[in-house]
Amino acid sequence: MKRVLLLAVAGGLFVSACSDKMNEAAESLKNIQTIAESADEAQKTQTELEKRRDERRAKGDTLALPYAELQKYLPGEIAGYKAGEPEGSNTEWSEVEKSDQS
Repeated sequence: MKRVLLLAVAGGLFVSACSDKMNEAAESLKNIQTIAESADEAQKTQTELEKRRDERRAKGDTLALPYAELQKYLPGEIAGYKAGEPEGSNTEWSEVEKSDQS
């Protein structure tokens, strides 16, 4: 009788431990699926942004130019004011597109 009781308790502990591992495995699988869905969503967003940019170009909308290109259009003097040497920096396209969304 003691053996049966001991085996039943040991079996219960074993099943309990296995169910914890199965729950961990199920949660890991759910996390992996969520990551995959996030990657798909990011790809859709990127494709949509590229499509919007191409539509803007097709309509003749002006897009950002590198600052060195813009410097060519600056006058050297305006009404007696002489400009100094211009400075600037470039911004990545992804940052420009993010600002377009706001």
